[in-house]
Amino acid sequence: MREELLNINFEITNTCNQNCLYCYNKHNRGEFAGNPMRTLLRLFEIADIKQLTITGGEPTTSKHLLECVVHARLQGVKVVVITNASLVKKKLFKQLIKAGVSQFQVTVNSSVNAIHDKMVAINGALQNTLENISFIKKNGGEVIPSIILTTQNVGSLEDTVDLFQRLELRTIMVNRYNISKGDFSKELTLSTDRLRECFQRIDTLANVHDLTVTSNVCTPFCILNPKHYPNIQFGACPDDPKFKPITIDFSGDVRLCNHSPRVVGNIFRETFNEMLYSSYANSWVANIPTYCADCKEYDDCKGGCKAASEQIYNSNLIVDPILDYNAR
Repeated sequence: MREELLNINFEITNTCNQNCLYCYNKHNRGEFAGNPMRTLLRLFEIADIKQLTITGGEPTTSKHLLECVVHARLQGVKVVVITNASLVKKKLFKQLIKAGVSQFQVTVNSSVNAIHDKMVAINGALQNTLENISFIKKNGGEVIPSIILTTQNVGSLEDTVDLFQRLELRTIMVNRYNISKGDFSKELTLSTDRLRECFQRIDTLANVHDLTVTSNVCTPFCILNPKHYPNIQFGACPDDPKFKPITIDFSGDVRLCNHSPRVVGNIFRETFNEMLYSSYANSWVANIPTYCADCKEYDDCKGGCKAASEQIYNSNLIVDPILDYNAR
């Protein structure tokens, strides 16, 4: 029987044209070796999914992207593409829209060229991205911009939201930098006070301009409590593994979360039931960090991002590393 799953993050390639300072997936960089279409065919053999979120790497570098989108749509699956949209690929974007991509999620870290380009380590990136956003919208595609909050770009936050409004983008994703093993992790991480101040500014902007703002990086409530920001929709890490951000790469390797480096199995070897209900998968619920043991908020908070703990400590039994980075 096919496993029913809400969403799969499908890493179609590990190739990327950018070298973002905040990238959590650099450990997966390397020579591309695999046929993503073969993996996608296998996925649809064993699972009934509602949404396929195609990511990478940078999906538009893959020659298989359009083929994978068309096949998913023929299965009746909603398709979302996460892209930096900085490559000049107007023909491809037009084809993807025609094929039925429901949404393009595009990272725009600042309205200031120098800031955005520094964060992605590519000169001219922002200009190309904004041109592609305008092209996608002109051709009937939906764009959701995403901001990664770091020490580098918070000063231009209001101007960036103003840019989104001029582009008629009224649904925005705003995520704190989620700590990973990158070379710049401590440099990029905002202090608790600055992070709270930034989210207060975003909450005010959402209220004043009637924007839909979502934030999906789980954060310990003692750092950032959602109830203090009523105009922001916060995501949470669910206990049921079927509703986690399950991630499959082009070779079929499965992780419980796109931010986690740990592979739980491969769809060509194990069933979803074996992977999602393994002792390791169950540990995401069973393991309560000592720091959080007596916290009344834990059932909702979960100690923040367990995948980040795996990145930094190689364990999900330790509370989110943002507490260490902010000196508890």
